[in-house]
Order: sequence, then structure tokens, then C-alpha cells
Amino acid sequence: DTPPPSRPSTLAVGGGFPWIWVIVPLVSLALAIGGGSFFFLGGGDADTDIAPTPTPTSAVVPTAPSTETPGAGLTTPAPTEATPSVAVAAPVVGPIEAELVVPVTTYRIEASSPAGLPLSYRWFLEAAPGQECGAKSPSTSAPTDSAVASWSHANESPDNCDHDAPDHPFSVRVEVSDGVNPPVIRTYEGSNSGTGPSE
Repeated sequence: DTPPPSRPSTLAVGGGFPWIWVIVPLVSLALAIGGGSFFFLGGGDADTDIAPTPTPTSAVVPTAPSTETPGAGLTTPAPTEATPSVAVAAPVVGPIEAELVVPVTTYRIEASSPAGLPLSYRWFLEAAPGQECGAKSPSTSAPTDSAVASWSHANESPDNCDHDAPDHPFSVRVEVSDGVNPPVIRTYEGSNSGTGPSE
């Protein structure tokens, strides 16, 4: 006898409804959403390697060595010429002029500064040994602005001088200074009127 034709096997749940045709598409959809690759009734290649994208690199162009001379384009300042120092003219000083009006001898000197500088004077009034007497002005050799000095030499007190000699053995020296040049020196000997040397 000829057997009856076979019927396709189906999974029936709850009264013979073919639920497999609903479950399989849902599973495939879930796998597709999850990132997997699945083919119904054929499977899928889940282990397919993804080739990494190469990172582009920039080519390094070598820099040619500089041929510019160091310091080129810089202006070298011209050397500054030293200003020569200008010499200050020394004071012009005349000789000491002595005038005796008994009992006082007055000593004067004429001096000036070509540079217009103020002048100072140091007077040295000295008597020979054993002949010290009288009153001197200025009394010390400290610098002063006075171009005049005097020496009182009377026999009476308070000078108490000895006038046996016609001229007292006094030595007068003055140093004239402008504060820049060496001082100019002038001298005079005695207590009578007269003019001292000009050197």
C-alpha cells in the first residue's frame, strides 16, 4: 500500500498554532539591534574582524640650515669720542703790597680767577726766632676770603715789640687758591712799606 503523504512538522503551542514563525523573527531582530549579525536559518559571522583605520601622519620636511650671518642687520653704534678735559686757567696773582702806618703794617694782594672761580687765601705771618711780638690778622693760617692781612708791632703794650731795628724781621707768605689749580704763592719780608716779588 502507498503510505499517506507526510505533513510538514510544525511546533504547535496551545492548540496547534505555529509559534515558531513568530519567535524566530523576534530573536533575529533583537540580535540585529544589539549589534550582531544574524541570518535566520543560515546563521551569521559574528567573528568578522574590522580592519583599523590607519592614522594619517604628516611628513616632516627638514629645515635647511640658516645662511644668515649672526648680527646681520644690526646697527653698530659709532664709538663716542671722549670729550677732552678743558684746563681751568690758574688765578692771576700780583705781588704783595706792604704799607706801614705806624705801628701797623698792612699787606694786600691783587688776585683774580679767569675762570670766574671764587678765591681763598691762606696768610702765614711769622717772625724770626726771638722776635715774636705784636698782633696779627688773621691770627691763624686757616683759609679766608680776605686778600688783606695786617701786623701791629708797637713798642707799647699789648704789642711789646723791639724797634731797635728799622725793619722788623717778619716773613709774610700768602697762598691763593681757586680750588682747582695748585695754589699761587707770594711772599714779603719785613714790616716797612714796599712791594714783594711777583713770583
